[in-house]
Amino acid sequence: FVRSTGVPKLTFGEGGAYKFLGHEFRFPGSPKWEGEITVKLVDTIDYNMAQKFVDYVRKAGYVYPSKFNESAGNPEYYRKTISKAKFPFKQIKIQRLNADGGIIETWVLNNPFITKVMFGNASYDDEKLLEVDVTFKYDWAELRDKDSGNPPAFPT
Repeated sequence: FVRSTGVPKLTFGEGGAYKFLGHEFRFPGSPKWEGEITVKLVDTIDYNMAQKFVDYVRKAGYVYPSKFNESAGNPEYYRKTISKAKFPFKQIKIQRLNADGGIIETWVLNNPFITKVMFGNASYDDEKLLEVDVTFKYDWAELRDKDSGNPPAFPT
């Protein structure tokens, strides 16, 4: 189902500099997990990827404007907001596989939420399958060795 995906990026700010005996020593600042991850998925008729992601966003609190009048008796219905806590997944795993299908490494995105869903372009010019691009933001990422749950061994 996944055609391509990005992987996490980590940057470090400048922590500052310290002058000592005519020399300047610099130190790294706080780490920051940058940007967004976009996953390109193939939308098959049997699995209906587009409908699944619309359902995820609706479970997170999105209400179609045309649906507001249907629940006028429920005052909470008008106050719904999209919430990261309501998304149906708390982690997303990105696994890199070898030629035999074995797991080489696993990136785990923690507290992800959808920021954009692009439902592809339908065209009669070719016979390509429809693709859905989903962009996520996340709080932090972890790299795990062969999905053992442990980070890779520290280099010596």
